[in-house]
Amino acid sequence: MVSISIEKLCCLAAAGAIPQIGLVGHAGIGHAHGHAGFVQDDSVGFTCIIALLRAVCPVDLRIASVQADPITGRIIMTTHAGGVGEAVPRRGITPQEIELFNRAVGYDASFCQSLACHTLGRIYGQGVMECSVCIEAAAAFAVVDSFRRCWPDSVHIQEVIHDENLDVVLGATLEVAGQVVSLLAVVNYTSGGIGPNEDAEGNVLLGKKKEIMARLGLDNIPSIIVESKAFVPSYCQNLEKRFLFTRINRNIDNIVVAQALVDGALREGLPMKYDFDAYPRNSALEQNTSLFGAEVEALGRALSHAESSGEKVHLLSKLAKLASEDAGAVTFMSNSVHAVVGSGGVAPGTGAVLSMLVPRSEVEYWKIPVLFQEDLDVYLLAIVAGIEVLKTCLPEAMKQLQNKQCVHDWM
Repeated sequence: MVSISIEKLCCLAAAGAIPQIGLVGHAGIGHAHGHAGFVQDDSVGFTCIIALLRAVCPVDLRIASVQADPITGRIIMTTHAGGVGEAVPRRGITPQEIELFNRAVGYDASFCQSLACHTLGRIYGQGVMECSVCIEAAAAFAVVDSFRRCWPDSVHIQEVIHDENLDVVLGATLEVAGQVVSLLAVVNYTSGGIGPNEDAEGNVLLGKKKEIMARLGLDNIPSIIVESKAFVPSYCQNLEKRFLFTRINRNIDNIVVAQALVDGALREGLPMKYDFDAYPRNSALEQNTSLFGAEVEALGRALSHAESSGEKVHLLSKLAKLASEDAGAVTFMSNSVHAVVGSGGVAPGTGAVLSMLVPRSEVEYWKIPVLFQEDLDVYLLAIVAGIEVLKTCLPEAMKQLQNKQCVHDWM
Protein backbone atom coordinates (compact mmCIF):
# COMPACT_ATOMS: atom_id res chain seq x y z
CA MET A 1 0.00 0.00 0.00
CA VAL A 2 1.17 3.51 -0.89
CA SER A 3 1.20 5.99 1.98
CA ILE A 4 1.25 9.75 1.56
CA SER A 5 0.90 12.51 4.12
CA ILE A 6 -0.84 14.99 1.88
CA GLU A 7 -1.40 17.47 4.72
CA LYS A 8 2.34 18.25 4.78
CA LEU A 9 2.33 19.06 1.07
CA CYS A 10 -0.67 21.38 0.93
CA CYS A 11 -1.52 24.79 2.32
CA LEU A 12 -3.74 27.69 1.40
CA ALA A 13 -2.12 29.89 -1.25
CA ALA A 14 -1.19 33.43 -0.31
CA ALA A 15 -3.66 36.15 -1.22
CA GLY A 16 -3.11 37.27 -4.79
CA ALA A 17 -0.94 34.26 -5.66
CA ILE A 18 -1.15 33.47 -9.37
CA PRO A 19 -1.76 29.78 -10.16
CA GLN A 20 0.40 28.21 -12.81
CA ILE A 21 -1.01 24.69 -12.76
CA GLY A 22 -4.63 23.50 -12.81
CA LEU A 23 -6.09 20.37 -11.30
CA VAL A 24 -9.64 19.36 -12.24
CA GLY A 25 -11.80 16.35 -11.38
CA HIS A 26 -15.48 15.58 -11.72
CA ALA A 27 -18.20 13.24 -10.54
CA GLY A 28 -20.13 12.04 -13.56
CA ILE A 29 -23.27 11.19 -11.61
CA GLY A 30 -24.64 7.92 -12.99
CA HIS A 31 -21.90 7.39 -15.58
CA ALA A 32 -20.92 3.87 -14.57
CA HIS A 33 -21.13 2.04 -17.91
CA GLY A 34 -20.25 2.50 -21.54
CA HIS A 35 -19.81 0.56 -24.74
CA ALA A 36 -18.91 -3.13 -24.98
CA GLY A 37 -18.05 -3.84 -21.37
CA PHE A 38 -16.58 -0.49 -20.32
CA VAL A 39 -17.40 0.12 -16.65
CA GLN A 40 -16.04 2.66 -14.15
CA ASP A 41 -16.22 4.69 -10.98
CA ASP A 42 -16.56 8.11 -12.56
CA SER A 43 -16.46 10.05 -9.28
CA VAL A 44 -12.73 9.52 -8.68
CA GLY A 45 -11.61 12.92 -9.96
CA PHE A 46 -14.07 14.62 -7.62
CA THR A 47 -12.83 12.53 -4.67
CA CYS A 48 -9.20 13.43 -5.41
CA ILE A 49 -9.86 17.17 -5.54
CA ILE A 50 -11.88 17.00 -2.34
CA ALA A 51 -9.05 15.07 -0.61
CA LEU A 52 -6.61 17.87 -1.45
CA LEU A 53 -9.02 20.54 -0.20
CA ARG A 54 -9.52 18.58 3.03
CA ALA A 55 -5.77 18.55 3.56
CA VAL A 56 -6.07 22.29 4.18
CA CYS A 57 -9.58 22.38 5.64
CA PRO A 58 -10.29 19.04 7.39
CA VAL A 59 -14.05 18.93 6.85
CA ASP A 60 -15.86 15.92 8.33
CA LEU A 61 -17.63 14.45 5.31
CA ARG A 62 -19.05 11.33 6.92
CA ILE A 63 -22.77 10.96 6.37
CA ALA A 64 -24.57 11.78 9.62
CA SER A 65 -28.11 11.13 8.43
CA VAL A 66 -30.23 10.26 5.42
CA GLN A 67 -33.81 11.47 5.32
CA ALA A 68 -36.27 10.43 2.63
CA ASP A 69 -39.99 10.70 2.00
CA PRO A 70 -41.94 8.31 -0.24
CA ILE A 71 -44.59 11.01 -0.77
CA THR A 72 -42.33 13.83 -2.01
CA GLY A 73 -39.56 11.53 -3.25
CA ARG A 74 -36.87 13.74 -1.71
CA ILE A 75 -33.58 12.23 -0.53
CA ILE A 76 -31.66 14.50 1.85
CA MET A 77 -28.16 13.65 3.06
CA THR A 78 -26.37 15.54 5.83
CA THR A 79 -22.69 15.28 6.71
CA HIS A 80 -21.17 15.63 10.15
CA ALA A 81 -19.89 19.01 8.94
CA GLY A 82 -23.48 20.14 8.42
CA GLY A 83 -23.47 19.98 4.64
CA VAL A 84 -26.79 19.08 3.04
CA GLY A 85 -27.39 17.50 -0.35
CA GLU A 86 -30.71 16.70 -1.99
CA ALA A 87 -31.89 14.78 -5.03
CA VAL A 88 -35.27 13.49 -6.20
CA PRO A 89 -35.51 10.30 -8.28
CA ARG A 90 -37.81 10.59 -11.28
CA ARG A 91 -39.95 7.61 -10.22
CA GLY A 92 -39.88 8.30 -6.52
CA ILE A 93 -38.73 6.12 -3.65
CA THR A 94 -40.22 3.24 -1.71
CA PRO A 95 -40.27 2.64 2.06
CA GLN A 96 -38.07 -0.41 1.45
CA GLU A 97 -35.47 1.74 -0.30
CA ILE A 98 -35.54 4.19 2.59
CA GLU A 99 -34.51 1.38 4.93
CA LEU A 100 -31.53 0.67 2.68
CA PHE A 101 -30.55 4.35 2.55
CA ASN A 102 -29.41 4.11 6.16
CA ARG A 103 -26.47 1.98 4.96
CA ALA A 104 -24.94 5.29 3.85
CA VAL A 105 -24.62 6.59 7.42
CA GLY A 106 -20.98 6.83 8.47
CA TYR A 107 -19.68 6.54 4.89
CA ASP A 108 -17.37 9.22 3.48
CA ALA A 109 -19.59 11.22 1.13
CA SER A 110 -16.69 12.23 -1.12
CA PHE A 111 -16.51 8.59 -2.32
CA CYS A 112 -19.92 9.23 -3.81
CA GLN A 113 -20.27 6.48 -6.42
CA SER A 114 -18.80 3.92 -4.02
CA LEU A 115 -21.32 5.14 -1.45
CA ALA A 116 -24.20 4.59 -3.88
CA CYS A 117 -23.03 1.04 -4.58
CA HIS A 118 -22.57 0.38 -0.86
CA THR A 119 -26.07 1.66 -0.15
CA LEU A 120 -28.11 0.01 -2.91
CA GLY A 121 -25.74 -2.63 -4.28
CA ARG A 122 -24.94 -1.22 -7.70
CA ILE A 123 -25.56 1.72 -10.01
CA TYR A 124 -26.79 2.15 -13.58
CA GLY A 125 -27.41 5.47 -15.30
CA GLN A 126 -29.63 6.48 -18.21
CA GLY A 127 -32.71 6.49 -15.97
CA VAL A 128 -32.36 2.79 -15.10
CA MET A 129 -31.48 2.99 -11.39
CA GLU A 130 -32.54 6.50 -10.48
CA CYS A 131 -32.37 5.97 -6.72
CA SER A 132 -28.71 4.90 -6.84
CA VAL A 133 -27.88 7.86 -9.06
CA CYS A 134 -29.70 10.24 -6.71
CA ILE A 135 -27.92 8.79 -3.67
CA GLU A 136 -24.64 9.55 -5.45
CA ALA A 137 -25.83 13.05 -6.32
CA ALA A 138 -27.06 13.84 -2.81
CA ALA A 139 -23.70 12.75 -1.39
CA ALA A 140 -21.74 14.91 -3.83
CA PHE A 141 -23.95 17.94 -3.17
CA ALA A 142 -23.56 17.43 0.59
CA VAL A 143 -19.79 17.51 0.15
CA VAL A 144 -19.91 20.80 -1.74
CA ASP A 145 -22.31 22.29 0.81
CA SER A 146 -20.00 21.19 3.64
CA PHE A 147 -17.23 23.33 2.19
CA ARG A 148 -19.69 26.17 1.60
CA ARG A 149 -20.46 26.16 5.32
CA CYS A 150 -17.01 25.42 6.74
CA TRP A 151 -14.69 27.36 4.42
CA PRO A 152 -16.72 30.12 2.78
CA ASP A 153 -13.86 32.62 2.48
CA SER A 154 -11.56 30.28 0.58
CA VAL A 155 -13.73 28.27 -1.80
CA HIS A 156 -15.72 29.41 -4.80
CA ILE A 157 -19.00 27.66 -5.67
CA GLN A 158 -21.06 28.12 -8.80
CA GLU A 159 -24.21 26.36 -9.96
CA VAL A 160 -24.10 25.58 -13.66
CA ILE A 161 -27.63 24.89 -14.91
CA HIS A 162 -28.00 23.78 -18.54
CA ASP A 163 -30.57 21.55 -20.22
CA GLU A 164 -31.93 19.47 -17.31
CA ASN A 165 -28.57 19.46 -15.54
CA LEU A 166 -28.06 20.82 -12.05
CA ASP A 167 -24.26 20.91 -12.06
CA VAL A 168 -22.17 22.47 -9.30
CA VAL A 169 -18.50 23.44 -9.35
CA LEU A 170 -16.31 23.97 -6.28
CA GLY A 171 -12.89 25.60 -6.58
CA ALA A 172 -10.00 26.96 -4.56
CA THR A 173 -6.36 27.93 -4.96
CA LEU A 174 -3.81 26.02 -2.86
CA GLU A 175 -0.09 25.58 -2.66
CA VAL A 176 0.66 21.95 -3.50
CA ALA A 177 4.23 20.67 -3.32
CA GLY A 178 5.48 24.24 -3.33
CA GLN A 179 3.49 25.23 -6.43
CA VAL A 180 0.42 27.46 -6.63
CA VAL A 181 -2.36 25.27 -8.03
CA SER A 182 -6.00 26.05 -8.76
CA LEU A 183 -8.35 23.14 -8.10
CA LEU A 184 -11.84 22.53 -9.42
CA ALA A 185 -14.27 19.79 -8.36
CA VAL A 186 -17.23 19.38 -10.72
CA VAL A 187 -20.54 17.60 -10.08
CA ASN A 188 -22.42 16.69 -13.28
CA TYR A 189 -25.98 15.70 -12.36
CA THR A 190 -29.15 15.46 -14.44
CA SER A 191 -32.42 16.18 -12.61
CA GLY A 192 -34.36 13.05 -11.69
CA GLY A 193 -31.29 10.84 -11.76
CA ILE A 194 -31.63 10.17 -15.49
CA GLY A 195 -28.08 11.17 -16.54
CA PRO A 196 -25.24 11.15 -17.35
CA ASN A 197 -24.93 14.47 -19.12
CA GLU A 198 -21.33 15.62 -18.67
CA ASP A 199 -20.91 18.45 -21.16
CA ALA A 200 -19.41 20.51 -18.31
CA GLU A 201 -16.87 17.87 -17.20
CA GLY A 202 -13.09 18.34 -17.13
CA ASN A 203 -11.87 21.83 -17.96
CA VAL A 204 -14.51 22.50 -20.60
CA LEU A 205 -15.31 26.22 -20.64
CA LEU A 206 -19.08 25.86 -20.62
CA GLY A 207 -21.56 28.60 -19.75
CA LYS A 208 -21.29 29.90 -16.18
CA LYS A 209 -18.57 27.40 -15.42
CA LYS A 210 -16.30 29.71 -17.43
CA GLU A 211 -16.78 32.41 -14.79
CA ILE A 212 -15.37 30.41 -11.90
CA MET A 213 -12.62 28.95 -14.08
CA ALA A 214 -11.56 32.45 -15.08
CA ARG A 215 -11.72 33.59 -11.45
CA LEU A 216 -9.38 30.74 -10.50
CA GLY A 217 -7.12 31.22 -13.51
CA LEU A 218 -8.04 27.79 -14.84
CA ASP A 219 -8.96 29.00 -18.30
CA ASN A 220 -5.37 29.45 -19.46
CA ILE A 221 -2.92 27.24 -17.55
CA PRO A 222 -1.55 23.70 -18.02
CA SER A 223 -3.88 21.32 -16.20
CA ILE A 224 -4.16 17.76 -14.97
CA ILE A 225 -7.60 16.26 -15.52
CA VAL A 226 -8.22 13.46 -13.01
CA GLU A 227 -10.58 10.79 -14.29
CA SER A 228 -12.13 7.46 -13.44
CA LYS A 229 -11.08 4.08 -12.11
CA ALA A 230 -12.16 1.91 -15.01
CA PHE A 231 -12.20 -1.38 -16.81
CA VAL A 232 -11.57 -0.46 -20.44
CA PRO A 233 -11.70 -3.64 -22.56
CA SER A 234 -9.20 -2.43 -25.15
CA TYR A 235 -6.58 -1.69 -22.48
CA CYS A 236 -7.39 -4.09 -19.64
CA GLN A 237 -7.75 -7.57 -21.13
CA ASN A 238 -4.32 -8.79 -20.02
CA LEU A 239 -3.84 -6.72 -16.87
CA GLU A 240 -3.00 -8.58 -13.66
CA LYS A 241 -3.12 -5.55 -11.34
CA ARG A 242 -4.26 -1.93 -11.26
CA PHE A 243 -2.28 0.61 -13.27
CA LEU A 244 -2.36 4.37 -13.40
CA PHE A 245 -3.07 5.54 -16.93
CA THR A 246 -2.12 8.81 -18.66
CA ARG A 247 -3.88 9.73 -21.90
CA ILE A 248 -3.71 12.53 -24.43
CA ASN A 249 -3.88 13.07 -28.14
CA ARG A 250 -0.38 14.19 -29.04
CA ASN A 251 -1.63 16.44 -31.86
CA ILE A 252 -4.18 18.30 -29.75
CA ASP A 253 -3.43 17.95 -26.04
CA ASN A 254 -0.44 18.93 -23.92
CA ILE A 255 2.43 16.46 -24.24
CA VAL A 256 4.46 18.22 -21.55
CA VAL A 257 1.73 17.72 -18.93
CA ALA A 258 1.31 14.09 -19.95
CA GLN A 259 5.02 13.36 -19.79
CA ALA A 260 5.24 15.00 -16.37
CA LEU A 261 2.55 12.63 -15.08
CA VAL A 262 4.35 9.62 -16.51
CA ASP A 263 7.78 10.70 -15.26
CA GLY A 264 6.47 11.60 -11.82
CA ALA A 265 4.77 8.24 -11.37
CA LEU A 266 7.85 6.33 -12.50
CA ARG A 267 10.05 8.29 -10.09
CA GLU A 268 7.75 7.20 -7.26
CA GLY A 269 7.74 3.60 -8.43
CA LEU A 270 4.03 3.69 -9.26
CA PRO A 271 2.62 1.39 -11.97
CA MET A 272 1.88 3.59 -14.97
CA LYS A 273 0.71 2.98 -18.51
CA TYR A 274 0.13 5.67 -21.12
CA ASP A 275 -1.35 6.34 -24.53
CA PHE A 276 -0.46 9.55 -26.32
CA ASP A 277 -2.68 8.73 -29.30
CA ALA A 278 -6.02 8.61 -27.47
CA TYR A 279 -8.95 11.04 -27.55
CA PRO A 280 -9.15 11.82 -31.28
CA ARG A 281 -11.27 14.90 -31.95
CA ASN A 282 -13.68 13.90 -34.69
CA SER A 283 -17.30 12.95 -35.32
CA ALA A 284 -16.97 9.57 -33.57
CA LEU A 285 -19.63 10.29 -30.95
CA GLU A 286 -22.09 11.43 -33.59
CA GLN A 287 -21.42 8.24 -35.55
CA ASN A 288 -21.67 6.04 -32.45
CA THR A 289 -24.95 7.71 -31.49
CA SER A 290 -26.33 6.96 -34.94
CA LEU A 291 -25.17 3.33 -34.76
CA PHE A 292 -26.65 2.92 -31.30
CA GLY A 293 -29.95 4.36 -32.49
CA ALA A 294 -29.97 1.94 -35.40
CA GLU A 295 -29.41 -0.96 -33.00
CA VAL A 296 -32.32 0.14 -30.84
CA GLU A 297 -34.45 0.62 -33.96
CA ALA A 298 -33.63 -2.91 -35.14
CA LEU A 299 -34.71 -4.30 -31.76
CA GLY A 300 -37.93 -2.32 -32.00
CA ARG A 301 -38.68 -3.72 -35.45
CA ALA A 302 -37.98 -7.26 -34.28
CA LEU A 303 -40.20 -6.73 -31.25
CA SER A 304 -43.07 -5.45 -33.40
CA HIS A 305 -43.07 -8.79 -35.23
CA ALA A 306 -42.44 -11.01 -32.21
CA GLU A 307 -45.16 -13.55 -31.36
CA SER A 308 -43.90 -15.75 -28.55
CA SER A 309 -43.44 -14.59 -24.99
CA GLY A 310 -39.92 -16.01 -24.96
CA GLU A 311 -38.89 -13.99 -27.99
CA LYS A 312 -40.37 -10.77 -26.56
CA VAL A 313 -38.62 -11.32 -23.24
CA HIS A 314 -35.31 -11.96 -24.99
CA LEU A 315 -35.58 -8.85 -27.16
CA LEU A 316 -36.52 -6.61 -24.26
CA SER A 317 -33.70 -7.99 -22.12
CA LYS A 318 -31.29 -6.96 -24.89
CA LEU A 319 -32.87 -3.52 -24.99
CA ALA A 320 -32.58 -3.17 -21.20
CA LYS A 321 -28.91 -4.12 -21.33
CA LEU A 322 -28.26 -1.62 -24.11
CA ALA A 323 -30.05 1.15 -22.20
CA SER A 324 -28.38 0.42 -18.87
CA GLU A 325 -24.84 -0.07 -20.21
CA ASP A 326 -23.90 0.81 -23.79
CA ALA A 327 -26.11 3.90 -23.88
CA GLY A 328 -23.84 5.58 -21.33
CA ALA A 329 -21.24 5.88 -24.06
CA VAL A 330 -23.48 8.15 -26.14
CA THR A 331 -25.56 10.07 -23.59
CA PHE A 332 -22.68 11.46 -21.54
CA MET A 333 -21.77 14.30 -23.91
CA SER A 334 -23.15 16.34 -26.78
CA ASN A 335 -21.67 15.49 -30.16
CA SER A 336 -20.47 19.05 -30.79
CA VAL A 337 -18.72 19.26 -27.41
CA HIS A 338 -17.09 15.85 -27.82
CA ALA A 339 -15.70 16.84 -31.21
CA VAL A 340 -13.64 19.55 -29.48
CA VAL A 341 -12.72 18.16 -26.04
CA GLY A 342 -12.92 14.38 -26.50
CA SER A 343 -14.18 11.86 -23.96
CA GLY A 344 -11.98 13.26 -21.19
CA GLY A 345 -13.34 16.80 -21.41
CA VAL A 346 -9.93 18.33 -22.15
CA ALA A 347 -9.83 21.77 -23.73
CA PRO A 348 -7.29 21.64 -26.60
CA GLY A 349 -3.71 22.40 -25.64
CA THR A 350 -4.35 22.60 -21.94
CA GLY A 351 -3.65 19.26 -20.34
CA ALA A 352 -3.64 15.51 -19.95
CA VAL A 353 -5.88 12.92 -18.29
CA LEU A 354 -4.87 10.74 -15.34
CA SER A 355 -6.99 7.68 -14.57
CA MET A 356 -6.65 4.10 -13.33
CA LEU A 357 -7.11 0.78 -15.12
CA VAL A 358 -8.32 -2.34 -13.34
CA PRO A 359 -7.92 -6.01 -14.32
CA ARG A 360 -10.82 -8.15 -15.46
CA SER A 361 -10.70 -10.13 -12.21
CA GLU A 362 -11.64 -7.00 -10.24
CA VAL A 363 -14.67 -6.31 -12.41
CA GLU A 364 -15.73 -9.96 -12.33
CA TYR A 365 -15.79 -9.72 -8.53
CA TRP A 366 -17.16 -6.21 -7.93
CA LYS A 367 -19.11 -5.87 -11.23
CA ILE A 368 -18.69 -2.09 -11.04
CA PRO A 369 -15.30 -0.64 -9.94
CA VAL A 370 -15.38 1.22 -6.65
CA LEU A 371 -12.72 3.55 -5.28
CA PHE A 372 -10.85 2.37 -2.18
CA GLN A 373 -8.69 4.48 0.13
CA GLU A 374 -5.59 2.70 -1.18
CA ASP A 375 -6.53 3.79 -4.72
CA LEU A 376 -6.98 7.36 -3.55
CA ASP A 377 -3.52 7.27 -1.95
CA VAL A 378 -2.01 6.15 -5.26
CA TYR A 379 -3.84 8.89 -7.17
CA LEU A 380 -2.72 11.59 -4.74
CA LEU A 381 0.89 10.46 -4.86
CA ALA A 382 0.79 10.46 -8.66
CA ILE A 383 -0.81 13.92 -8.73
CA VAL A 384 1.78 15.41 -6.39
CA ALA A 385 4.64 13.73 -8.26
CA GLY A 386 3.25 15.01 -11.56
CA ILE A 387 3.01 18.56 -10.21
CA GLU A 388 6.60 18.37 -8.96
CA VAL A 389 7.82 17.41 -12.43
CA LEU A 390 5.52 19.80 -14.27
CA LYS A 391 6.63 22.84 -12.28
CA THR A 392 10.16 22.34 -13.68
CA CYS A 393 8.96 22.57 -17.29
CA LEU A 394 6.13 25.10 -17.15
CA PRO A 395 7.50 27.31 -19.97
CA GLU A 396 7.40 24.34 -22.35
CA ALA A 397 3.89 23.42 -21.18
CA MET A 398 2.67 26.99 -21.68
CA LYS A 399 4.19 27.12 -25.14
CA GLN A 400 2.28 24.00 -26.12
CA LEU A 401 -0.90 25.42 -24.64
CA GLN A 402 -0.58 28.64 -26.61
CA ASN A 403 0.21 26.80 -29.84
CA LYS A 404 -2.71 24.37 -29.59
CA GLN A 405 -5.35 26.28 -27.69
CA CYS A 406 -8.54 27.23 -29.45
CA VAL A 407 -11.60 29.05 -28.17
CA HIS A 408 -15.10 27.58 -28.31
CA ASP A 409 -18.41 28.45 -26.71
CA TRP A 410 -21.13 25.81 -26.52
CA MET A 411 -23.76 27.87 -24.69
